[in-house]
Amino acid sequence: NSAPMGAAWGTSRRTRTIVGVIRASVGETAGVGNGGYYAPSGLNTSLNLCYSGGMNILKSPLLLLILLAATASVGAFVVQYGFGAQPCPLCWQQRYVHWAVLALAVLAHWHSRTTRVAWWGAVWGGLLLAVSAVGLWLALFHTGVEQGWWAYAGPGVAGNIGGDLLAALEHTNVVACDKPTFFILGLSLAVWNIPLMATLLALSGLLMWKGKT
Repeated sequence: NSAPMGAAWGTSRRTRTIVGVIRASVGETAGVGNGGYYAPSGLNTSLNLCYSGGMNILKSPLLLLILLAATASVGAFVVQYGFGAQPCPLCWQQRYVHWAVLALAVLAHWHSRTTRVAWWGAVWGGLLLAVSAVGLWLALFHTGVEQGWWAYAGPGVAGNIGGDLLAALEHTNVVACDKPTFFILGLSLAVWNIPLMATLLALSGLLMWKGKT
């Protein structure tokens, strides 16, 4: 019986050594009780930083505005250059709104760190609210053009390009606004832009109401 016991003791010793090396590589450990529940403080610190950073973003309308506008801007270029879906004139107008929201939100965030005047948040919120309202209107209007709910006499409608549609598109490089070319879960990007802009509008209103960034 002594041989198995000696082998078991050796295995246990090697296990403790390996655990000790792992603990040393991730930082100091915190013991709980005599049984030895240990949680690496380095790992805990990283998790706490991620959690606190995520909660700070969720608590800040301004940071959420930056995150959503940046995601929409990057996503539009991924759809265009990654999937080959070219934007129509109305799509470009909606991109301009995304860029405007992103620029205003970044400036507001920078300004909030350089001034102690709380009511400036209401000013930035009002500007963002106005731009987001324009974006929501554009998203609704573009969706209506795609669905044929109302007429649009702009250059990005198939019937208004004139002549042979394919030839006209070849020479003018105008993408038809009433013919969506990219879908996510069966919905066009114009439709998806409606809840996005509604969210940006609500966050802008919350920022203006709070009066601080």
